[in-house]
Amino acid sequence: MKAALAAKRQVMLFLNRLGYHTFVSCRDCGFVYRCPDCAVSLTYFRKEHALKCTRCGFMAKLKSVCPDCGSKRIKYFGLGTEQLEEVVKRHFPAAKIGRLDSEQTRAKGSFDRVYEDMRSGEIDILIGTRMMAKGWDFANVVLTGIIAADYTLNFPDFRAGERTFQMIAQVAGRCGRGRERGKVILQSYRPEEPALLFGGQQNYEAYYRWEAQAREKYGYPPFTHLMKAVFTTPADYLKREELAEINRIFVSESGETVRVFGPTPGIYHDQGKDKWVVTLIDDDLSMLRIGIKRGISRLKSEKIIDKNFNIQIETEPMHTV
Repeated sequence: MKAALAAKRQVMLFLNRLGYHTFVSCRDCGFVYRCPDCAVSLTYFRKEHALKCTRCGFMAKLKSVCPDCGSKRIKYFGLGTEQLEEVVKRHFPAAKIGRLDSEQTRAKGSFDRVYEDMRSGEIDILIGTRMMAKGWDFANVVLTGIIAADYTLNFPDFRAGERTFQMIAQVAGRCGRGRERGKVILQSYRPEEPALLFGGQQNYEAYYRWEAQAREKYGYPPFTHLMKAVFTTPADYLKREELAEINRIFVSESGETVRVFGPTPGIYHDQGKDKWVVTLIDDDLSMLRIGIKRGISRLKSEKIIDKNFNIQIETEPMHTV
């Protein structure tokens, strides 16, 4: 970064996390501040000294004691774009720094201003989320740093590697678009991960071969078909025995070749609700439809499903959680 700035070139730093800290927890009881509407962990924003949900916008004041156990040992975890900007300013006080994320671009015209400042050279270092991953074409950007590049690999979905590769390849593509060769540096705990290696190289063919081989080995789409049933219930409505019974019924009502997973907890929740996901995988899509239909019919006849259930069926879903 020092060398790029000394040569009057521009730098882009990518971090796909908003806020100052990504979550806040109690060190004594393990309590994590979560959104009451979405159940996802709340992000701490230092400027407002507040907790926000980056999914729905819910905001709450941060208390000095744990609401569960009363402990004062409240701990902040994770790095967000707000904190990254502060760190960069400390190391490069003379540099003109811009930030591009959903928090910074709420005001009308703010996105265009950042774009024009980058185009005219008014910004030396641009920090941003996936908002800057597509379509940006600045010949003076010669260095791109991708912070916590393996973050999205930890998402519990078989497409996590594919999405990470897409994101890395898009961000890497913002660098070296002029006559000067660019450099992309990835920060990762898993530097040998193919999604990161091939994404940084923008090697689509190599990553496709690796991912296709893995998908075929473990029987995932596009070599198979996938359907899921999402059950939404009041919180704590289903007991362990009932969840086991749901799995048993789907297994018994599906064909011998159909693989049944779950019910597993859904990642996203509504206020006061639980989500449970049953996933069926098979080579034959018609077998999945039969298994889903028969399974739900039997659950209703045995009164495991009642009026407190909301059921959503998805065929070839883009997300499996």
